[in-house]
Amino acid sequence: MAGVLAIALIPLPAAASEPSRAAPRADEPISLTVWPARTVLPSTARRHHRIVHVVNGTSSPQRIDTERAEFDQTTDGRIDFHPPGPVSAASWIAVSPSSFRLGPRETKEVRVDVTVPERPEPGERYVGVLFKTQPQPAPGNVQVAGALASQFLINVPGRATHRIVAKGIRAPRVAFWGPVRLTLPIRNAGNVHRSYTGSQRIVAEVGNDRLAFPEFTVLGNSRRTVTAQWPDPPLFCFCTASVTLATGNGTSVTRTARIVVIPLPQMIGLLAAALGLFLLTRKGVRYQRALLAAARQGRR
Repeated sequence: MAGVLAIALIPLPAAASEPSRAAPRADEPISLTVWPARTVLPSTARRHHRIVHVVNGTSSPQRIDTERAEFDQTTDGRIDFHPPGPVSAASWIAVSPSSFRLGPRETKEVRVDVTVPERPEPGERYVGVLFKTQPQPAPGNVQVAGALASQFLINVPGRATHRIVAKGIRAPRVAFWGPVRLTLPIRNAGNVHRSYTGSQRIVAEVGNDRLAFPEFTVLGNSRRTVTAQWPDPPLFCFCTASVTLATGNGTSVTRTARIVVIPLPQMIGLLAAALGLFLLTRKGVRYQRALLAAARQGRR
């Protein structure tokens, strides 16, 4: 899976250092691009060789250092990087060059070699190669550095477990107007990632409407929560939202939720109009009665 990552800014405490003659201009924003953003390595080989492209989008030179880190995924899809542990798959990766200089508008090809050891535990490993710029001055007592990562999803030989668990759709039991929010929590109980993209994209069916959830990937032993919007429900209905998704092992599951749509604002408006008409009619009747009573008094 390929993609492009744009720079992320990380504020760092200011530190004393000798100024570099090739330092970037302080008034120029950091601009760095790394691609591919994600690479999936198959389990059919123990050795892999890949190229990552790093692009300096500024008119100033940049000094780039690399690091290896493990990563995992939060329920909203954010990728969190953390230092590798003692038995991390980060030790399987070699980066060359590990540090380098990027000239203005220059693109650098960085070689990433992955060597899977003998008899690792089956499943998938998640390692990121981080590309970090040197800190540069910013307003205030801070320095700003950028860090990007190219993600590697490393499949190892052995049994791959595919098991997606979706307990149900979260939706309001009663809705008065749109949009209606549909939330689908998913747990990947397997040891490899699962992507719901393209023809595998999850779609909810509600009456005659089809609501597409965003494309996403859930890593092995991770959870994701995705949402879709039903923007224009009918004025009144007893509806069933239905979602069918592939579990990854050749089967699929269907989850449903009941939604009752009641036009409460319209009902309140009608009641208010009816009440106003009633009060106006009642007042008119009283006024007519008062006129009749006054006429009778005048005849006497």
